[in-house]
Amino acid sequence: MATTCERCGKTLRTGFLSDAVECNGKMYCEDCFAQVLEEIKAEQNKQREEEAKQKQAEEAAKQAEELRRKNMTWQEREQEEKNRAQGIENVLLTTTNNLEGHTIETYLGIRSVSVGTNFDNAKALLNAEAQIYASLKQFAFDAGGNAVIGVQFQYFSSYEKEISVVSPSHMIVAHGTIVRMK
Repeated sequence: MATTCERCGKTLRTGFLSDAVECNGKMYCEDCFAQVLEEIKAEQNKQREEEAKQKQAEEAAKQAEELRRKNMTWQEREQEEKNRAQGIENVLLTTTNNLEGHTIETYLGIRSVSVGTNFDNAKALLNAEAQIYASLKQFAFDAGGNAVIGVQFQYFSSYEKEISVVSPSHMIVAHGTIVRMK
């Protein structure tokens, strides 16, 4: 069975004196393979240039934001902080994978949060859970989301023995998917 070059159709020798070169599952003659390599290198260079441009644009945006914040009056900063706090407060949390009446626009990632404490009473447990809720909302807001869906909690306990005193140690871990809802 004769093998042909994917690019020019030339019949290729196979075996010990082969003039065929395989690249990405395709067979090429030596001349076409050199061209394919140049095209691959050119594409890689183009991707590197695009990544560098993206990085420069992100850095420029970051510098512009820093300059904008630097030039703000204290009233503008105060208003921005109020808007941020309100935005974080408005983030929705749910254990379900959707919110009735809302459509998921974008998935922004999964986030885990943990709080470790020695909670010996219900009040300490509630405080730890409140910290987790606040952290999830803040991470969602900072990521551009307005909801965290599929929130799950896990509770871990361990006991450490210190000089004949047993000290309980607890950890709560919560995770969920940050989304942008319509």
